[in-house]
Amino acid sequence: MKIRFVGVIVLITVLMLSGCGLGSSGPSQVAKDFFLAVEKGEIDKAENLLSKEAKARFGGELKDYLRKLTQSLQEQGGIKSIEIVEEKVTGEIATVEMKVVIAHGGVAIGPPPTPADNPQPQPAVPSDGGDKIPPPVHRDEKVITFTHDLLKENGEWKLDLQRLR
Repeated sequence: MKIRFVGVIVLITVLMLSGCGLGSSGPSQVAKDFFLAVEKGEIDKAENLLSKEAKARFGGELKDYLRKLTQSLQEQGGIKSIEIVEEKVTGEIATVEMKVVIAHGGVAIGPPPTPADNPQPQPAVPSDGGDKIPPPVHRDEKVITFTHDLLKENGEWKLDLQRLR
């Protein structure tokens, strides 16, 4: 009975450790964590999620680049959601496709909307008594699709911004 109990404890411990990856995150989580760290202005955390090669390519300009990304995200109202579309892992290399929804926060992104994109508000019920008119379309968010390559360094996944698509 005592041996069976110890065996169960060992099995539970092994499952817990394998489930959490001994403290490491998978490629999709690392990609999400990078965007969320940048959004919050956690520059050091975002930098730690980048590969050695990515850091070397940016050199001394990396922190400035990340600060500009933070400022841009904050000016646009921040990240509304992140959806992982696909994750492919081949050995020590992974590719993560994700959709990031940016809440504009009133800041225009891209060209100004045309009247067809954002019609003038209409009364809820036309004067002729016809069916209700749908509410106007507002450009209050932007969906951006990214594909990130990640590399495994010392057992941890790291973003390689060279191949950001």
